[in-house]
Amino acid sequence: MFARGEFWRDIPVSLELAESVMRAFVFILPFAMPLEVAGVSQRRGLWLFLLGLLIYFASWLPLMCAPHSAWSTSALGVSAPAYTPAVWLAGIAMLGRRLFWGQHYRWWFYLVGAAVFLVAHITHMLIVYARSQ
Repeated sequence: MFARGEFWRDIPVSLELAESVMRAFVFILPFAMPLEVAGVSQRRGLWLFLLGLLIYFASWLPLMCAPHSAWSTSALGVSAPAYTPAVWLAGIAMLGRRLFWGQHYRWWFYLVGAAVFLVAHITHMLIVYARSQ
């Protein structure tokens, strides 16, 4: 189900476009932000980012090590790698308080973009899961 051809088969074009555009947004925008650890909330953001990475990578372990387990065959388990990035993306939002240019950026802009990406990504994963049942 995670093979590229199978994963993208019969996904609505609008969902594919939304997911791809928002993925680009959440992965490119941090390069335009000075990721500073100057204040308390930014230190929390760093810890949240690191914790989120651990959770994300851990979400893949059952799928790889026990692919036929109840968890790995459930919608919640299969889609865990799609929803666990919420934690590390929130950490990036807390770290990136400003852009290198412009004064009208607010940290929650990134959070909104990340939320749109996650909705599209999770929806995509649930379509793939439903199709495999």
